[in-house]
This record gives sequence, structure tokens and C-alpha cells, in this order.
Amino acid sequence: MPATRCLLPAVSAAAILATGVSAANAVAATIAVPVSCVVTTVGFSDPVLPIVGSGFTPGSFVTFSTATKSKPTPSFLTSAQADGAGNIRTVARRAQFNSSKTNDQSFSLIASQGGSPLAATAFRQVQGGFTYNFRSGASPRQKVRYTARGWVPGKNVYIHFRFGGKTKKTVKIGKAASPCGVVSRRMRALPLATLRVGTYRFYVDQSRKYSKNTSPQSQPGGIRVYTVFR
Repeated sequence: MPATRCLLPAVSAAAILATGVSAANAVAATIAVPVSCVVTTVGFSDPVLPIVGSGFTPGSFVTFSTATKSKPTPSFLTSAQADGAGNIRTVARRAQFNSSKTNDQSFSLIASQGGSPLAATAFRQVQGGFTYNFRSGASPRQKVRYTARGWVPGKNVYIHFRFGGKTKKTVKIGKAASPCGVVSRRMRALPLATLRVGTYRFYVDQSRKYSKNTSPQSQPGGIRVYTVFR
């Protein structure tokens, strides 16, 4: 899912010192992630994290690592070679979330040469798509939290509940917030007046009316109903 592009603000002096980057080196070399939010997709390993930098030794190789507040030990991400002017422009694979259950996290990005940190910045990464906390076998009348991430900020996000190839109801979750296109709503797992036995599938997108041709569109799964609810 696309993210609105803008240059992130400079990292504070306290944040830089926390990564081990000296004040002198921080002035000489700088790095940035030139997107407002990094959006990743389940099952895809294509590079999604753009990195730009300047002030490095011309022709030198620079190592990039990531760290988080709860896991401050740097984890290798990628490496790149500076050009003749000491600039770097590359794209890396996504950073690893702290756990398989994490879908939204802030990271520090650290640039090093010869094991010495030279520059640092910060970025936020989200798992694009849609999640909901419904337990298999639970009542479809119970309330769950539906969360969408990585959608176009400023536009509404909708869930289309379908059964037997027909749309039974479309519900607006809310407006996707900047910068990562995140919106969340707590409501009934299946907000329908009558439920039949079978599997209800739902599709998430930013269109008021369901169409199989809408793109992007997320299909997180479905909910099985085992008895009739009225």
C-alpha cells in the first residue's frame, strides 16, 4: 500500500547519543528515510525501506543496522557503497518487528563504518493490511477490534461483509490517520441483524461499494457461524 512521501525530521541529539554516534561524526555524516511511513506486506520480501545519506568517505562501504527501544542491540539490515561525492541512495528489505504479533513499530536506523556508528535517524514501519482479534469458535456477536494499517491517509476505510457471493453489509471503520494510514474500530465481529450457518468473508478497501476489481483490497479471512443468530 502506498505511503505519503516526505522527509522525516532530524533525530534529536539525545536519540543520536543513545545509538553511540558521536556528535562530531553525526555532523559529518547524515542519513534519512525519505518516506513518512514504511509499509510492508505479508509474504513479500522485496526492498521497501529507502535510505539516503551524505557526508561519508567517497567510495567507502557503509553498514546499516536497526534497533528498537525494547531491543537496543543493533541488528544488521544492509550495506551500501558511497559514491564519489560521499552520498548514498539505496533500498533495503523491511526491518524485523520485535515479534510476530507486532504490526506497528518505531525503529532507529544506524549507519556505521568499521564498527563505529557515524549517523542515525528514526522511522516508523507498519504491516499493511487488516487485522482483527477474533478467536476461532467464539460468538460472532462478541465485540472485536478491527484495525487497518498502511492505507491512504485522509480517506475512509470500509469493511464489506459478504455471504454466498453477496454483500450483506458495508461498515465504515473510520478515516485512515497520517502518516501510516492507520484506523481502528471496536464493534461486533459480524455486525448483521441475522446470521446464517456458514462462512462470512470480509474485504477491506477504501471504496464505499464492494467490487472485486477494487485495488488495493485486503481479504484477511472469514468468520464461521455454526448456528442461526436472529
